Amino acid sequence: MNNIEVRQLGIMDYIPAHDMYESMSEKSRWLFHPDHILTGRPHEIQWFLFQLLLIISLTPIRQILLTIVPRAAIVMMGAYFHGKMVGLAFMSGISSLPDGTRVSGMGIGVVDSYQNMGIGTLLMLKIIATARTENISRIRLTVQNINSRAIRMYVKYGFQVISDYNERYKGVIIEGKLMEVQLK
Repeated sequence: MNNIEVRQLGIMDYIPAHDMYESMSEKSRWLFHPDHILTGRPHEIQWFLFQLLLIISLTPIRQILLTIVPRAAIVMMGAYFHGKMVGLAFMSGISSLPDGTRVSGMGIGVVDSYQNMGIGTLLMLKIIATARTENISRIRLTVQNINSRAIRMYVKYGFQVISDYNERYKGVIIEGKLMEVQLK
């Protein structure tokens, strides 16, 4: 883990982020499934709009976007090993509850050959630190029941199961958990 650099991504990380996602196995992409950020079809208008939001989110304009439309802003962290992106974490969908509490969604993905090396942990720590800096009080995520390693990591960092869920993803019913951690 000494050679891993974890940092917030900038515009120059746009292509490496897509390359990292594409280098994950089909199973890992299935578990990570950040459809709205890194996947989709280039000819779809939704894909184009999300790519535009992603690019804006990787520039200093992100602060303006956070002020105007916080749910549209994406905060991304990358884990680099010898200059190659091998892991990615994101926060998105930042919203404020009626009581003023700020909540964000998140996700973490690591290239298969770099799993079980602590990269997910490093990304988790960076996301939590960034959430605190952004005055986010809660982080929510969904995780598939078959992803027991991720569930163990989330529990280790204070996430609790809020509810179980079933969702349709690419025509398949997925069973999982909605988890949340309180940061303040």
